Amino acid sequence: MHEKSENHKKIEKSKRGSDVLVGDVKLVDSKKLEIAKVDLMAKFSTGTYSKILINGSKGLLRLLCFEPNQFVPLHRHPKGDEYFFVIKGKGTVTVGSEKANVKVGCIIWAPAGVMHQWKAKTERLILLSVLISPSSYELADEATKMELSKNS
Repeated sequence: MHEKSENHKKIEKSKRGSDVLVGDVKLVDSKKLEIAKVDLMAKFSTGTYSKILINGSKGLLRLLCFEPNQFVPLHRHPKGDEYFFVIKGKGTVTVGSEKANVKVGCIIWAPAGVMHQWKAKTERLILLSVLISPSSYELADEATKMELSKNS
């Protein structure tokens, strides 16, 4: 057994030695399958919003956690689109010249090069942020074609 990490109680290896249970995160063969609970990953800060990188994504997939009334300054990503999924709470998003109130279940797109901003309302807000480079769209097209050919 290993010592407790900040997010997880223990690590246990199965008798086969291939499955690892890390609190509520399960890794199969330590690389193939990772299941994580957002509530265990979410971290909040009183000073500014928190950005939590999802393991293995090199910052392309992350949680953004806001205390009430915290915000992300207006900014843009010149080389990639950013998509957001509202996991918890309510907030206001600005993309370009448009502003909208959003809540749990909403998906928002901020195109490459377009200014965007987030602000939490009066409760905690958790977003899943996905940054996508133009080459990712080519990869997605290839994956779709492959899936369609297998289903034919």
